[in-house]
Amino acid sequence: MTLYEPPDSGTDTPAQVDARDALLFSLGEAVITEISSRELLRRVVDVLKESLAADRGTIYVFDEQRNELRSVAAHLPELKSIRVPIGQGVAGYVARHRKLVNVDSASADQRFWPKVDETTGYVTRCMIAAPVEHRDGTLLGVVQLLNKRAGTFTNEDERTLTLLAAQLAQLLEQSTITTALKRSDLPELTTSGQPLTRRLEPPPDIDVEGGFNHIVGAGAQMQSVFHSIRRVAPTQASVLITGDSGTGKGRVARALHHNSVRAQATFVQIDCAALPEGLVEAELFGVERRGMDGEQQVKPGRVEQANHGTLLLDEVADIPLSAQGKLLGLLQHHTFTRMGGTTPIASNIRIIATTNRDLPTLVQEGLFRKDLYYRLRVVQIEVPPLRKRGIRDLRLLVDHFLGIAARRHRRAPPRIHPEAMRGLVNYAWPGNVRELENCIESAVILADDVIFAHALPLPRGVGSGAAQADDDQQVELFEQQPTLNELEGRYIGFLLSQHKSNRTTIAAVLGIGRNTLLRKIRLHGLE
Repeated sequence: MTLYEPPDSGTDTPAQVDARDALLFSLGEAVITEISSRELLRRVVDVLKESLAADRGTIYVFDEQRNELRSVAAHLPELKSIRVPIGQGVAGYVARHRKLVNVDSASADQRFWPKVDETTGYVTRCMIAAPVEHRDGTLLGVVQLLNKRAGTFTNEDERTLTLLAAQLAQLLEQSTITTALKRSDLPELTTSGQPLTRRLEPPPDIDVEGGFNHIVGAGAQMQSVFHSIRRVAPTQASVLITGDSGTGKGRVARALHHNSVRAQATFVQIDCAALPEGLVEAELFGVERRGMDGEQQVKPGRVEQANHGTLLLDEVADIPLSAQGKLLGLLQHHTFTRMGGTTPIASNIRIIATTNRDLPTLVQEGLFRKDLYYRLRVVQIEVPPLRKRGIRDLRLLVDHFLGIAARRHRRAPPRIHPEAMRGLVNYAWPGNVRELENCIESAVILADDVIFAHALPLPRGVGSGAAQADDDQQVELFEQQPTLNELEGRYIGFLLSQHKSNRTTIAAVLGIGRNTLLRKIRLHGLE
């Protein structure tokens, strides 16, 4: 997949092109990682601001259902976020007319909307804004810069912003941010013709600030996974990630790395299940020997390669007992010796392990060391199977994989026929997210403008919405609605954020005692 294609530079100087391309390339590197969605957007808006030497920058996305723009990344310390109706203000004008606007004097331009300045106390002198559009011409949003640090925005700035907006659209298409934005409905500030006031509504399942690039999900199950990633990533704790094959355990592991203090260091992955038993120790710890001429020969292992970074032990249950003791020593003492060597080598790595097997049972059967199991499972994150994630997550994943497959095979994304969608919903997905991705890619290749049920490579009877012909295939329907317990947890979480964790105030709002509230906070993991 091409991450970055330099745009036509027009009349820009080579130095201007090189500087801009360097900034965009750095963003392209971020797009391929499982960095947090909030951090990725923050980096983008920082690049935009610095590229045009502006004081502030804002990225708006287009909310088609409400016909308004919503800020998702901004240098806006006074407000959490803002909404702008299409046609209102300079950003709204740009969204409606799909053309760049450069305003030399905000106070003298009729399109300028002063209410935001009146609310924040900020003074906008000049501004420039451009539409951000998908390759198919649909509006994604608007990017806006305020107050050139020296003078006003120039014709060169207009060319730069046009190119940056085009590249921003391409970068976002290659991330999962646009999918996240489709599901988010942020509790934020509204500017739809009224004084800016906070909306006191319960938050959605998860907003763009809570997600991670390349991990698509909106339901309570994935919200719990995201919460664990945010809490665990900054620490040095070993993590055991469990879940069925194809659920995305590797994505979670990379998210832990890319959002940790080790993010700039090496991420090394080793597939334990693919290694012959006799080679596991050499692959992990390396080999040293003396050649015929007496010269020492060293082959570093994966542990050395991951020094100061993260080592992912994929399917750790397949490590033979003969190598488990040495791995335990690495976890306990942070040292190891190469095969054939005698000198201990210090190691500064974080270990993350994944498995789709029942490790406690393997421990009881004597196939996995109990002490190693507890060393690896300082924190455990369970990734849910697709069939338990809910119909909303399924639809988001289908939309995401449609976009990926269409770009990969250079064609417009086809529509999903309702009957085909029913087939996707009714299928149990034993291969989980990986199976769904392959299914959608196959359908995109074989279908024309619409994917019908017969184009889905599913077991017979599933694609048509009929009952399974195979009695051994148990279809588990997706969760249609959140439980009352889930809703209670979401609402208490919302109140904690709104009232700055003041337990006494929140208990009064809910009409319950403080001790009852504390018990519910612990129950829902909101401490």
